Amino acid sequence: MLFSFIIPLITFSYNVENLEDPGAALPLSQASGIDDNTKNESWSSYLMIAALVTYITGFLIMGFRFGRNLYSIQKDIRNNQKLKSWNYIYVLLRQKLIPHTFLNYIFLDKAEYENDQISESVMEHEKAHVDQKHSLDILFIEFLQIVFWFNPVFILLKRSVKLNHEFLADQQVLSKKTDALEYSNILLNYGAEFHQNSLSSSISNSLIKKRIIMISKSFSLKRFLSRIGFFIPVLALCIYFFNNDIVAKPVAKNIYNKENIEPRHNIQDPGKISIRVQDDNIFVNGEQIELKALVDHLDAMVEAKNDTEIKKMSFHIQTKNPEEGVLDRLNTEFKKTRFSEVTGHTVFPPPPPAPSGKAGPPPSPPAPSATGNIPPPPPAPKNIHKDVPAPPPAPRIHERKHDSLSRVHRNKRDLIREEIRIERELRREEMQRKREAHLEKVQQQRDSIRQQHKIVVRKEIQARRAEISEERAKIREKQEVLREEKMRLKEKAEKEKQNQQQKKKDSL
Repeated sequence: MLFSFIIPLITFSYNVENLEDPGAALPLSQASGIDDNTKNESWSSYLMIAALVTYITGFLIMGFRFGRNLYSIQKDIRNNQKLKSWNYIYVLLRQKLIPHTFLNYIFLDKAEYENDQISESVMEHEKAHVDQKHSLDILFIEFLQIVFWFNPVFILLKRSVKLNHEFLADQQVLSKKTDALEYSNILLNYGAEFHQNSLSSSISNSLIKKRIIMISKSFSLKRFLSRIGFFIPVLALCIYFFNNDIVAKPVAKNIYNKENIEPRHNIQDPGKISIRVQDDNIFVNGEQIELKALVDHLDAMVEAKNDTEIKKMSFHIQTKNPEEGVLDRLNTEFKKTRFSEVTGHTVFPPPPPAPSGKAGPPPSPPAPSATGNIPPPPPAPKNIHKDVPAPPPAPRIHERKHDSLSRVHRNKRDLIREEIRIERELRREEMQRKREAHLEKVQQQRDSIRQQHKIVVRKEIQARRAEISEERAKIREKQEVLREEKMRLKEKAEKEKQNQQQKKKDSL
């Protein structure tokens, strides 16, 4: 991993001849697309701000996760019993867990440790993590993951590093003449998953299969040399094809001299005047100008032109978030320029023309010249006296029909309310069923755990009783042996006493 960081930093430098570009000394004109560049710059700045905010957010989240894991480990160390053995510190936790390590701390289940239920191979495995300083590698990977949280490669890299740590620890355990099959069975006994801190080195269930496969393999020098022989050409090709030629170019120094420097307005477009106002800044043809120097600058631009040429010049003004009063002051100064006096242009557009005095009615059409050809008007219509029926009355909604419509709407509203109520009841019943099922499941788990605990306790009691019975039987056997020995000694003493008495009688 360090090798992958160091390779891009290796550079090979050599000298090349510098060919000066004669066109580099020529003066450059101002870009004509100032507005487009301004928009692109604003979009780029927005994207940079959004990317920066996203990166800082991810950095803070990953940093908080790292700090929380460190605090959790420190809390376990501070609040539990600690036993020191040489370079190792055993932290005995009052909970069910898989043995794991952090720095020189080995975290163990207190009950299993006191009852001597932890295998010696597991202890040697955890000690190997401490001896080989695997926690430092994990801390370094975690730090890189905080900085490069957006790169998913570091997740795979962290998993590979942890797997390599397990391989190295297994190798150290097997080097002490530990049976490989027995050690594999011990690893399988830790198949149950327990949540462990991401900073610790623990026996992971997801890595047990690969570890057992690696334990069963034997080292092959031929396979190792073939991999090295394949890696070296690939590394050489990557270095050759993915390097970049970076040629250092000398920075051209601009020597400003009052005698040979050319005025800026002579470099710009002589037939165009473009004014841009942004906030309280004023730009004339892309060059920022103070308001006091505006008149002199514009007069210098049209100094060599006559009135006809000045009138042919194009004029453009653009504003963007101008501050209050800036346009008024700009207009006042602009009117003092020769360009404004000749063309009549101002900063503000001219107002529309005012309407003339009172407008009278439109003139009447001209009278016809001759009256002989005009036809007479038509006769007036005759009054026809007939009985015309009255119009029918306006239709009106029947009250019964209106009531039925209201009833339909009311029934529909009641139906919708009833559906909503039924849906709520069904949802409430479903949630109640889920809650009851969850409580029942939890109760079953508790009963199962309690039953298993009872079975374990019963087995322990039976085993203890059997041990006590065996001890009592041994004590009885010893008592019988002692009793027999005592009877034998007593019989022997009586025989000796009888012999002595018999000897006395014989002597008499």
